[in-house]
Amino acid sequence: MTRQSETEPSMQVRTVVIEKIHLVGLLSRDGLKKEPELRGELSARAAEIANRTGEDEYLVIIPGGLLAAVPVTSIADVPDGMMGYTLMGDEYVSFSFEAGQAAAFWDFFGKPENLARYHLDTEKPRFEIMREALQLSGRTEVYFPLKERDVKVVVLPELKLIGIRVAAADAAGYAEQIPPAFERLRARREEIAGRVEPEKLYGAFYVSSETEQEEGYWACAEVEDILSVPEGMEAVKVPPQSYAVTDHRGQISQIFQTYEQLHKWIADKGYERVLHAWHLEQYEAAGRGAVIVHLHDTITVD
Repeated sequence: MTRQSETEPSMQVRTVVIEKIHLVGLLSRDGLKKEPELRGELSARAAEIANRTGEDEYLVIIPGGLLAAVPVTSIADVPDGMMGYTLMGDEYVSFSFEAGQAAAFWDFFGKPENLARYHLDTEKPRFEIMREALQLSGRTEVYFPLKERDVKVVVLPELKLIGIRVAAADAAGYAEQIPPAFERLRARREEIAGRVEPEKLYGAFYVSSETEQEEGYWACAEVEDILSVPEGMEAVKVPPQSYAVTDHRGQISQIFQTYEQLHKWIADKGYERVLHAWHLEQYEAAGRGAVIVHLHDTITVD
């Protein structure tokens, strides 16, 4: 069994947007002081730091060293031998895992292919929050900045899909029902004739439905042609459309934050969303844990 299959499923992954954070603390250049020594010195001198907010501590990997620091409302009157540092607001991927797996975690992300899979930016500072509740539960939480969100505009031809339809009263209900729908689909995919790419799965839905037939979410496989539809499934035809496309990597429950970023990009670029139309989610990996989804938001293109 590979290191990836041992480590990756044990991580809880989510994407978060974090606002600017001001820090004051101690810097160990080039690893001259190890983490326990650095944190011990910070704890001994914590009372010297003005404007502190809360009890959390941060370990930040920055160019040239490791910073152990606490958050402050503003950087002023920095104690002798300490430094002020500001983590700029950004979009991050948060990885939560059992503290005993720290070595396996860093080994996993020591491989370029795993950094690329999560689209992580190692040129920017990454950090760990030393929070009491996490330490009591025996977990570690590390934040990696995402590379600048990659959004592209694509035009897709007609898609023929067959899959399982789910309906819910609200977004939370869909977040609960969609993962098991894909599990049922995978279990029955051999029943679907003429699948184009057996492992490629789609979610299809209307943002704004006008009829009962348009309400819901369809977990689907793409087919060459709709010749027969297995019992309990439905067929969907998506006409040729233009989409703004970006990736969501993390928990399915966090997908709405990625959509907010995508919708902002669409508005900033002057495109118009088409709400009464099929929208697509193409799953590279789907399940109850971390997912990789290529979000296709339907737009008008002049």
